[in-house]
Amino acid sequence: MDDKGHGTHCAGTVLGDGTAGSLTGMAPEATLMCVKSIRGDGFGGAVNIAGGMEWSVEHGCDLISMSLGMVNAGVADKEILRRTCEAILDAGIVALVCAGNEGQIQFYCPIPNNVRVPASCPPPYLDPDQMANPGPLSCVVAVGAVNYNDVAADFTSRGPVTWQDTEFGDYAYNPGIGLIRPDVCAPGVSIKSLDYENTSGYTNMDGTSQATPCVAGIVALMLQKNPELTPAEICRILEETSVKLTPTKSNITGVGRVDALAAVNAVEAYDGINEQSIEAEIFPNPSNGNFTILCEGLKQVSVYSVDGRLVKVIETNGTECHIEGLERGVYLVRMETEKGIVSRRVIVIS
Repeated sequence: MDDKGHGTHCAGTVLGDGTAGSLTGMAPEATLMCVKSIRGDGFGGAVNIAGGMEWSVEHGCDLISMSLGMVNAGVADKEILRRTCEAILDAGIVALVCAGNEGQIQFYCPIPNNVRVPASCPPPYLDPDQMANPGPLSCVVAVGAVNYNDVAADFTSRGPVTWQDTEFGDYAYNPGIGLIRPDVCAPGVSIKSLDYENTSGYTNMDGTSQATPCVAGIVALMLQKNPELTPAEICRILEETSVKLTPTKSNITGVGRVDALAAVNAVEAYDGINEQSIEAEIFPNPSNGNFTILCEGLKQVSVYSVDGRLVKVIETNGTECHIEGLERGVYLVRMETEKGIVSRRVIVIS
């Protein structure tokens, strides 16, 4: 249940299909997975946010759009969310996360704590401008907001951020260095989208919350063209195709304002085997570590962990293969068949 209208408005920017008259969505043929990880009043802790992200991955999401975050988070909460975002990167999932709306209240949350967590977590790709102070990666593409004239919104949160005061001890802060946040920006002022109070109306909202689903919709279109894109490739393409607003990556607007057409055009169409011609089913998925593969003409099944480690190889000659004893995690199952090779992702939740 959407208690405030915020989630409905954000969802409409990702995939509103124009049923009530206005096509609000970037990717109207996408499929929405609704995950409520904070309370109805809009507040919630790091454990709940991390749990929502983990649940999404465990249930097979292709990307995460998060128009939420914690302001002035404590060290423990920051560490929980950073560890979660690193694990989600390991699972091959990208998260688009709003930078926050605290740009004008730096007396309350001054730089380097102006960007909300988890938007303050590292990106999956380090821009060349970040190489002056590099560090580890996570799944987060942080999104700032501009108006329709490509001018930074007054409210959009500002970087840089630092993790030097946590268990990670990286991205040390000196004014203008630290970890550059956000990565990109998108329109976030007077955005028209769905009104949760009825099924035929629209409403306008402001915020990096409104900019983030715009970028999430673009990523959905990119993944439609090539579902094999990695989070690093997605982040790099978004940055390289953005309309540059500053000479270097900025702590207000990132590399620049996203360009949907340029980003999608920069994605090379998936040129592997036409998996549509190979019918393969894995069930249950998510599983408890034991699952069955059904696929005509199976010759060999290889199971890889998310870090690329080969876990199992099974030679077979038929239509069915049973896998047992996998530990909790995300795995890639590669099936060699008489028609070619097909891959599927499997989630093990216990």
